[in-house]
Amino acid sequence: MKDIGKILFLLLATSIVAQSDSVDEVEEIVVKGNVLYSDQVNALKTPVPVINVPQTVTIVTDEDIRKQGFRQIGDIVRYTPGVNTSQGEGHRDAVVFRGVRSTADFYLDGMRDDVQYYRSLYNLEQVEILRGPNALLFGRGGTGGIINRVTKKAAVGEVFGSVDAGFDSFGAFDVAGDYNMATGNNSALRINFHTDDLANHRDFYEGERYGINPTVKIQAGDTTVDLSYEYIDHERFIDRGIPTANNKPVEEFAEIVFGDKDNLDLLSDDIETINTLKNKGYKVMVLLISGRPMNIADHINSWDGFAAVWLPGTEGDGISDILFGDFQSSGKLSYPWPIKAEYGANAEDKDLLFNFGFGL
Repeated sequence: MKDIGKILFLLLATSIVAQSDSVDEVEEIVVKGNVLYSDQVNALKTPVPVINVPQTVTIVTDEDIRKQGFRQIGDIVRYTPGVNTSQGEGHRDAVVFRGVRSTADFYLDGMRDDVQYYRSLYNLEQVEILRGPNALLFGRGGTGGIINRVTKKAAVGEVFGSVDAGFDSFGAFDVAGDYNMATGNNSALRINFHTDDLANHRDFYEGERYGINPTVKIQAGDTTVDLSYEYIDHERFIDRGIPTANNKPVEEFAEIVFGDKDNLDLLSDDIETINTLKNKGYKVMVLLISGRPMNIADHINSWDGFAAVWLPGTEGDGISDILFGDFQSSGKLSYPWPIKAEYGANAEDKDLLFNFGFGL
């Protein structure tokens, strides 16, 4: 029994020593993203601990964005419970908060940002996703939730920088840079920029964008001033989707693109076919099926006849509406047809190929 008692005492003593050693070697863990940043929210103080926010909150930091390779808001949404992404016609963020779809409940540093576009992540400190009714906190909003983007600010007395790049097998790529420098004892300048190309596996669905965001921080006593300017330019194809039947793409539309092209010139193959027929002595009547005026001013005088038909769902009488008898074809243009499509519908008379109401 004495031997057993000695063994137990020895094990107990060893355990106490091990515990004391472990207390001396506690690993420090730094938690980032535990504060809600909202400059313009009158109902909240800035910053606000998440525990005091009366909504379900998810915060994704810049470190999370970098480690997980997120490139857009949709990437973050896919990994957030209670939130889904939806079709934004290829030109805007469209998020579903708890079953409520929204393209407008977006904020930038607490200020409303409801412009229709895809939001980049190149200059963000963190992304805050709140689920639940938000009109009380943000003045105006929906019943589902909001997404608030917090931009990076200049850091006084520090010099650092980074470059991030990515690409895929389809030829798309993106590059983002971040550089901070001290401009004085109480001031600093930080510049974030990015550019990307949207090449992918689909015909016509492409584009490019770039942005730059310089920020300046000035400290004067207890007062801190942050100045920020952002310029972004997005040029991308507006995608209307692919028609389906029985859960499969409609094969008859395989060669048709439902979207808006930047180039509104006629296809070179079509022009070549028309010229070939003309050279053989045939009379050529051109039937243009389109949703908007195309650039035809350089070719129309060589044609023997021309007629334009608008696609369903676009300006003018749709084909389906006429076929089903909902509308009678007027034979008149429903809006002016400019010499060059880039002139737009508000072109002056001297820039018009056909004026409003032209026709039979």
